[in-house]
Amino acid sequence: MQGMGRSGLAWCRGSALHAACAALLLFSSLALKAQSPVDRAISDAGALVKKGRAQEARGSLETTIRQLETGKDTLRLVRALALLGRAEYDLGELPAALRHLQRTIDLGVITGAHSEVGKAYTIKAIIAQEISEPDSAEHDYELAVEHYLLAGDTAACAIVYDNLGYFPLTKGDIPGAIAWSEKALTCLRDTLHPEYHRTAALINSSLSNYHTWSGNIPLGLQFGERAVRIAERSGELYSIVQTGTQLAGTYLAAKDARKALTLLLRSDALARGNNFPLNKRRDIAELLSSAYEQRGDQALALHYYKERAALNDSVRGNATRRELERMERRQIHLADSLEHVGEMREQALVHEQQSAAQRWTVYLVLAGCVGLLLIALILWDRYRRLRSAHETIISTQHQLLESERAREAEAVRARIARDIHDEIGSELTKITLLGALAKQRLAQSLGEATETVERIRGLSKGLGNTLSDVVWAVDPQHDSVQALVDHAREFCRRMLDATSPASVMHFEHMGPDLPIDTITKRHIFLVLKEALNNALKHASANTIEARLETDAEGYRLLVKDDGIGYAKAAQGNGLGNMRERAQQLGATLAIRSSPSAGTTVEMRGSFA
Repeated sequence: MQGMGRSGLAWCRGSALHAACAALLLFSSLALKAQSPVDRAISDAGALVKKGRAQEARGSLETTIRQLETGKDTLRLVRALALLGRAEYDLGELPAALRHLQRTIDLGVITGAHSEVGKAYTIKAIIAQEISEPDSAEHDYELAVEHYLLAGDTAACAIVYDNLGYFPLTKGDIPGAIAWSEKALTCLRDTLHPEYHRTAALINSSLSNYHTWSGNIPLGLQFGERAVRIAERSGELYSIVQTGTQLAGTYLAAKDARKALTLLLRSDALARGNNFPLNKRRDIAELLSSAYEQRGDQALALHYYKERAALNDSVRGNATRRELERMERRQIHLADSLEHVGEMREQALVHEQQSAAQRWTVYLVLAGCVGLLLIALILWDRYRRLRSAHETIISTQHQLLESERAREAEAVRARIARDIHDEIGSELTKITLLGALAKQRLAQSLGEATETVERIRGLSKGLGNTLSDVVWAVDPQHDSVQALVDHAREFCRRMLDATSPASVMHFEHMGPDLPIDTITKRHIFLVLKEALNNALKHASANTIEARLETDAEGYRLLVKDDGIGYAKAAQGNGLGNMRERAQQLGATLAIRSSPSAGTTVEMRGSFA
């Protein structure tokens, strides 16, 4: 069976079948406005069974049945016997349950109480499945459908059809199971039926399981969420817990542990507070363990795993007790004849040997569990130590990274100091020399002096721009992406407005402003500056396009011209400097140049 092994079948048997049993037995009395005391007692007992208080219901029903037997009220007696059979089943008293159910069938067939007979056959089928008698179970379900059809009870028929989906599951036929549940929904036409919402919720929950097991998780979620909504409308605790638990399993299959935990914690609280069967609480604990494990909370996962193991032991203990009761019934039948006394003794001996073998099996299983627990603890301790070592390594790496960033920042500031000394110092020397030359030429010729003064003015303006760039690079108030975009825009406007090529400029930052370190800011700006200078000096272009686009993720820098290419620029250090800066930024730099198509410099990178 795809995606489903023994655990899937166990879920189907332990949950869907029990839910079906709960839905089929409709104990609410659609009586006349004025109920007799006996009718009221039967209705109250049915309400107790629905709430999971089967022990209280059993005492009340036994008293009522004695009164009905005395008064020979057969119709009400059938109803009470069907309820008592259900209560005995909930309490795990299978021999007593089968006895009362068979009596319900015998009297119900005579009196025409087909609805009660259908209920009895349904519970008998579920018991047959639990004690591994699938042929008997399927036959009982077929008889249940016949009587429900005679009674006109479409809701009960729908549940039986849903139950019949179990038999294809045992053969790995999930589509066959889906077909039965879809037939059940088709049968469920009476929306005014008092149990319509409860039944519809459980059938949709079954379809959720089947589609999840077949790998169609979105469809499983669709049916599961519909089942929970319908169950809430019914207000019936068992269907609310059942549908919520099964939808949680589908959420876990979809890797959504948060939604699964919300449903499971609610189901667990309802199951604990209302005496739900142990197998239901065991299933919830198993899913809770898986959900917390999926979320990485190993402590809670282990807690619920232990609780699931304890509940599972209790369920197995009940199953062993039921098996012993079956064997005792057989022994009582054999003891009625002296001819079988020897056979009974032999069977008792075999039973004793089997019990001893079972005890040894339990001991071995317990020893295996202890061993697995020790291994799990050892692995957990190793994981904890490795995680601690990993965190230490990560912390050290962060410290080294911060130290490297600080060293790089110092190196940048040292380079900026050299730039100030080299560039500004040399320009100031030129200005000084030109000033002296202007002084000499003023004495000789006014025209030559004017030309020299104009050169001094140009050098002063360039020196001011260079000084502005240097101050911007070291000022921490400008360590942001928006400041980088604004300064780059102003630089390009300053460079291109005074030149002959036409220009296209686009500088924009999308989203909130972000901090940026000095190194990244300087490298991006210098790549832009170098690319623009190359285009102006060497490209002989008619049009130059400059772009810098940034957002929260990263940046895209583009300088493009329609000139003659970078033949001259390739001879210098400019292209090498751009590549080195891109490498230090961890960015991708693409330089495409040809005489016919001009040159494009494009750099992309991240601020991370």
